[in-house]
Amino acid sequence: MKILYLVLVSFFILYAACQTSSDKLTQEDIREIRNIEQEFADAYIARDIQGMVSMRTHDIVWMPPASSIIEGKTDVRQYLTSAQAKILYFSVTPHQTEGSNSIAYNRGEFKTTFVLENDTTKENGKYLQIWRKQSDGSWLMAVEIWNTNTVQNL
Repeated sequence: MKILYLVLVSFFILYAACQTSSDKLTQEDIREIRNIEQEFADAYIARDIQGMVSMRTHDIVWMPPASSIIEGKTDVRQYLTSAQAKILYFSVTPHQTEGSNSIAYNRGEFKTTFVLENDTTKENGKYLQIWRKQSDGSWLMAVEIWNTNTVQNL
């Protein structure tokens, strides 16, 4: 039993030693992801659809509330173009951004105010995103799911 314990301890020490800091998400990566996220918020308010879509991978998977899954930039662009609401305010507050040097996840909360059919609505919600680092070193969002904190009519 003692030998098994020593083997396991040795394995975990060796495993930990093989993990390099270059595999981890850097503070620079975290800043870039969060900056892009803020650029998206700004583009969303400005209704800059091309700007919003350009921050996503070609095979983006979007999972909006009360909607089917939307896959690919073309369908995301169509979804954004068909949106009826006028966004008056939109802010994001990231809570956690972690990952490796090639993939990361980002979770947080958002607040928005919009006008739809002459009614002004304020909503709060949360989101989870998966980001992929591109060959040029930039980060693009690959997956996003979000929902509001209010109950939707079912």
